[in-house]
Amino acid sequence: EMEKLISIHNYVRKIRYLAINLGVGGYRPHTPDEIIDKSYGDCKDKSILLIALLSAANIKAEPVLVLTRDGGDVDPKFPSPTFNHMIVKVVVDNNSFFIDPTSRFTKIKELPWSDEDVFAFIIKPTGPAKIEKTPSSNSIDNIMNVDVVLNINDDMKVNVDFKVSSTGVQENNSRYGFYDRKEKDILDVVKSNFGGELKDITIEDVKYSDPDSLNIPFEFNFNYTTSELLQKIGEDYIIDLSDFLSTPSARWLSEKERKFDIWNSYPYE
Repeated sequence: EMEKLISIHNYVRKIRYLAINLGVGGYRPHTPDEIIDKSYGDCKDKSILLIALLSAANIKAEPVLVLTRDGGDVDPKFPSPTFNHMIVKVVVDNNSFFIDPTSRFTKIKELPWSDEDVFAFIIKPTGPAKIEKTPSSNSIDNIMNVDVVLNINDDMKVNVDFKVSSTGVQENNSRYGFYDRKEKDILDVVKSNFGGELKDITIEDVKYSDPDSLNIPFEFNFNYTTSELLQKIGEDYIIDLSDFLSTPSARWLSEKERKFDIWNSYPYE
């Protein structure tokens, strides 16, 4: 069953996501035949197609309405049509979990951060609908590892070699960052995220996994050479790492008094 699910999910997630909410189109999905014929659809289209294909493979799947985290919150005690997104609940090998077929690079049994920890309105084929919370990830699920090796050349330039790997939402974001990008765009991403304020950068090599292959971890490697990291002060040589270590400042967290709660899109390390 899991092999069937992975194969069907791979097909549906690659169908182009396109939302056109004209008239009843904001509420009524197209038929599976129409979606396959046009090769695009919105959230309810892709969810209905996924459910239809899974049902044909004898896998239980149900449509689920949610209000994404960036859209507000749902009070389950107060009936209202405030949902803005449709996903799918699947039962495979007696295990149930949610799938968002619009999120191209989110793996099975994971959710994009906007679907996490929200009330889900599960529509049953028979009987009353059911409300339950979608799962939420922990920081250990969303990790970005950055390994850096610096080599000082004879001409005093420094070669910086990066290897970056990630999991969960971090990996999902990385795949989106590299998917269907031209070489110039990828170089700009590398410079802006890992070059800091350095002006003199020569990028020599960029390699990365296929963003569309969810069965392998996504990694990217690159290195560049710069003359701005190494400084000679007296008899000592100083390497200033602050320019390329992209770590956001958290000093404001240490303030004794704070008026507002802290809200992050998702927990990460």
